Amino acid sequence: MVLRTGRLWLLLMLLPTLGRAQSSLLDRASAAVRTGHYRDGYALAEQAAAEFERVSDWRQASKARNMMGNALFYEARYGEARRWYELSLKLARQAGDQEAVVLRWNNLGNVAMFLGQYGEADRAYQEAQRTAGTAWPEAAMTTTVNHATLLQRLGKDREALDLYLKLRPQAVRLPLISQGQLAANLGALYRRLGDPYRARELYHAALAQFHQAKFSDGIIGTLKNIGIAEAVEFQDYPQARQLFQQALRQAQQSENGREQLVITLYLAEVAFRQDDAREAEQLWKTALDLSVSQKAPEQQWRALYGLGRVAAQQGGDSQRYLREAVQVIEQLRADVASGSRTEFLADKREVYDSYIAGLWKGPREELFAWLERSRARTQAERQAVPHLAELQARLRDGELMAIYWVSGARMALLWVKRDAAGEVELPHTPRPRDPWLFDAEAFLPAEVRRGVRHVMVVPDGWLATVPFVFSGVAVSTLPAARLLREVTVNAQDSHRPALALAAAQNQDGLPPLPEAMAEVRAVEDSLSLPWRTLAAGTASGELAKLALLRELPGLQVLHVAAHAVVDSERPNRSRIVLADSTLSAGEFEKLDLSGLDLVTLSACQTAQGRLIAGEGVQSLSAAFLRAGAHSVVASLWPVSDGAAREFMRQFYAAMAQGHGKAEALRIAQQRLRDSKGALAKPEHWAAFVLYGDGRGVITGSPRLSPMLLMAAGGALLLLAALWWLKARP
Repeated sequence: MVLRTGRLWLLLMLLPTLGRAQSSLLDRASAAVRTGHYRDGYALAEQAAAEFERVSDWRQASKARNMMGNALFYEARYGEARRWYELSLKLARQAGDQEAVVLRWNNLGNVAMFLGQYGEADRAYQEAQRTAGTAWPEAAMTTTVNHATLLQRLGKDREALDLYLKLRPQAVRLPLISQGQLAANLGALYRRLGDPYRARELYHAALAQFHQAKFSDGIIGTLKNIGIAEAVEFQDYPQARQLFQQALRQAQQSENGREQLVITLYLAEVAFRQDDAREAEQLWKTALDLSVSQKAPEQQWRALYGLGRVAAQQGGDSQRYLREAVQVIEQLRADVASGSRTEFLADKREVYDSYIAGLWKGPREELFAWLERSRARTQAERQAVPHLAELQARLRDGELMAIYWVSGARMALLWVKRDAAGEVELPHTPRPRDPWLFDAEAFLPAEVRRGVRHVMVVPDGWLATVPFVFSGVAVSTLPAARLLREVTVNAQDSHRPALALAAAQNQDGLPPLPEAMAEVRAVEDSLSLPWRTLAAGTASGELAKLALLRELPGLQVLHVAAHAVVDSERPNRSRIVLADSTLSAGEFEKLDLSGLDLVTLSACQTAQGRLIAGEGVQSLSAAFLRAGAHSVVASLWPVSDGAAREFMRQFYAAMAQGHGKAEALRIAQQRLRDSKGALAKPEHWAAFVLYGDGRGVITGSPRLSPMLLMAAGGALLLLAALWWLKARP
């Protein structure tokens, strides 16, 4: 008993010494990892972890296991790194160290991001942010930096920039390494957003901070980023090559496998741009092997795409590499949360285009399938790509689907009828200066158009920003062919209400719309439906907005006569102006509008917005379609108040006569074109485009005006009087 007590006393006396020894091991491990000596750092951290766990110091053991994960992460051994991060998270929870829990979730998110598991990365960062709350502001800031990095990876540059700019005033509270990472990430954003000079300044600031912190990974990454700017923005390939080689040497010395892979990809790109295809091919093959061994899909598709470009240049089998590249991208995209997919294909559409370019002389079925996969993915993803025969079965006699493809200077058309299909190479045509001068007839050969009564246009690239008008032919526009509705529900089968909204008075410097209420009255008089009218006055815009949001899901038809504001940088902030309030795309897009048969946006440029490769124009009209509306009439450019009123009167009158929506639009355009007055010019009537289902018929009858009703009543009274006089004895 005495002996045991003596040993306990001796142990208690030695604990501070043991703790200092273990802490010293951990400090040495941290320094080794920071300076790029990953294997030494791993061994030291492993030794420290064993000692801390032996004395049940879970807080320090968590730090040591996390350091082991860091060493493996930089070596691109992601699976092993994840294992130690998970154990470190468990130990941090056991120690009650909430700040460490936040940081461990961040590391797990980083692993998932580099493995292309974007959904898992997003969930990890959200868990980190939830845990940090307001109690751990520095850990919360680190999480924000990582989340913004993920947004960059997904192409959501503007959202990432918003986060960084919000964070910058507090950046001095971040560790020096995190400050450098913030500056480096901001540099990458400014470069992508078109300001390479500002990017270069930020890169050099980051480089200085990383040198001060002696952070090897940061130094390597920043040298690489400066090289990218020199190559891509300044076309100084010798300088870029020198920077990449310097970064690669440092990465090899420190055995930083992740950066070795990425730098090899950029060296290959520089070699290719300097017309050294042989060196580029060897470098891309090396990168492909590294990406497969590291299980890094983002780098894998880039290497495959590079090999495909080399093969195309040398007359080899480029399609094999390109097919593999797009398949990897498809797998990556499947793991992205649905709300973050809009910009995902923006920097990858060129890979699809390179593959599609080789399919025009191949099997038509495969061409159609990949054309569909290359566009409007966010809106169309809930529906599988149909077989070409299935699409043809959905078409009726007299209908034609025109699927366009624009890639650089090359333009082509895949046309589909119920009983035939074909491909047409189109001459390269520059975008017209004024969209109403676009000659659609030149983009659809007369022999293909012969006998067609309704053309369904699936545009691509800049063709989504111009109106397709064909003489004597109804036109509707679809973001993707698969969005053609198999069954068109006619509104005559429904007695749901219609709502007309007028906002004549506006604030924020927008001019009044004196014809807005007159337009609404003309619409209601033209088509007999159970209309309800909302007027957004200077003090009632918010009330009109609340009423509209409440009633939207139950409506059959919505007509809006108001101003609209297009936000090209942040499409979900594009909005309809309701006097002293606004209704944004992000607000109504959350609703289920699958019962809404027609939305008419009689406002300026409601079909305009940010053009995103792989998605199309992100406009107010597109937001309504994503929310489930069957069809939307929107404008491609500003139209005068009076012209809009007359056009809408003719459009609704044509629907009242039993014409389908696309045909009614054609009739309205034709009537204004034949009017021989000021409204006959195309800038007054060609702006309006019908998106979505153009077949549906909205029945109603023309309302008789009060004057006509009075005249009719007077005539009846006169006839009755004559009959009475004649009948008198």
